Amino acid sequence: FVMFDEKNSALQKFQGIEQAVLSFVSYASVRSGLPFMSNGANLAFRKQTFEEVGGYEYGIEHPGGDDTFLMLAVNKRYPGSIRYMNNRNCAVMSIPVSGFSEYFQQRKRHGSKVASYSEFYIRIAGLVIVITGLLHFISYLSILIVPYQSESSITFLAVKLSLDVLIGAIAVRKFSGSRPYALVVPFALVYPIYLIIVTSLMLFDPGFEWKGRSYSQK
Repeated sequence: FVMFDEKNSALQKFQGIEQAVLSFVSYASVRSGLPFMSNGANLAFRKQTFEEVGGYEYGIEHPGGDDTFLMLAVNKRYPGSIRYMNNRNCAVMSIPVSGFSEYFQQRKRHGSKVASYSEFYIRIAGLVIVITGLLHFISYLSILIVPYQSESSITFLAVKLSLDVLIGAIAVRKFSGSRPYALVVPFALVYPIYLIIVTSLMLFDPGFEWKGRSYSQK
């Protein structure tokens, strides 16, 4: 898996927790037999297998995501063959982005790949994540606007936040370098808002910038 070399920036610490959670989700998906995420910064495969699945042919129309597309192609040809190395001695350190604009562009690029996946279960997983994030966001609005009629919203938030904090703490313990446990609760509170912002940007402004180049999504 990949860990971020975090500095004192709140944004970079936020990314560190997010990366740990994504690593945990990736690990769990591989263990379930339905992998849907991989990271090219720490990825190994056999050349023979690479050639058998057509190399990077799957997803070639998308500017990025070759790591995950290749993993999915291998898994389709050899179901259950993917393994996740969760030993911390094998982790690779990477550097998070430093600014909000670059961060949102990066996340738009990552999210834009979902439409190119032929795996139905990945689209369902993405839809579930967006719907639960939207319900989380709506619950915030409900409590702010009509606090005296928000019992269901409070109950939903209590359950969801408890699960998010639990998963976040486990992910940070296993997959984070700095292990910022104290920031897991603020992360769980803020992340749904960020998720809705990124999803809205993808819907209304689907293009993104990457490595000095602009890409339009039609």
